[in-house]
Parts: sequence; structure tokens; C-alpha cells
Amino acid sequence: MNESSVYEAIRKRVAVLASVRDGEFLFCRKEMAYDVPLDL
Repeated sequence: MNESSVYEAIRKRVAVLASVRDGEFLFCRKEMAYDVPLDL
């Protein structure tokens, strides 16, 4: 993430699926899944 401060990076982390440092995953979030099919 290219943010101006650490605070902004943490605040915008919600949409991040994974974070990697030195080749190791710090966290990995599952993608959204829906139980009911959406008929759009």
C-alpha cells in the first residue's frame, strides 16, 4: 500500500486480502462468499 502514513495504511487495510513481509504471510483473509445466489 502506498499511503502517506502508517495510520492511513492501517485504516485502509480493510480491503486487503493478504499482507506479506519478507516472503512470509502476516495475514490472509478469505474472500467474501454468499450462501444465497445473487440474481442480478
